Amino acid sequence: VRRALIASNADAMTISDWRRTYASGSCTTLWERLERHGLVQKHTPGGDVPAGAYFLFFGGMKMKDGVLALDLYHVEAVDRQIGALVQTIGGNSGPHADMMAENRHLLTDPDIWGWGRLPYDRVE
Repeated sequence: VRRALIASNADAMTISDWRRTYASGSCTTLWERLERHGLVQKHTPGGDVPAGAYFLFFGGMKMKDGVLALDLYHVEAVDRQIGALVQTIGGNSGPHADMMAENRHLLTDPDIWGWGRLPYDRVE
């Protein structure tokens, strides 16, 4: 992410604006904020990691107070695709609930909701 920010030539004010525009402690709210700016893509089970993806969201539609609503419960940073797997960096879940760790998820996992990116081109 740091390399991408530097390569984007964004000044400190622009980066601060991005943070205010997108940042959230709620996975669902982060998705919705990115979605308003065209920065998300729904996952197709078994499909590839989309170009430029930074975030992998987990969750789905759930009934809340009698209304079907989006309920995303986890997000991880995308590292790369390895065949039928996506390698991520994340924490606060599974066997690594108390630390950040490298994780791998099958691209057929029904809990994968979609992908998010940041408002600049990803630099490899």
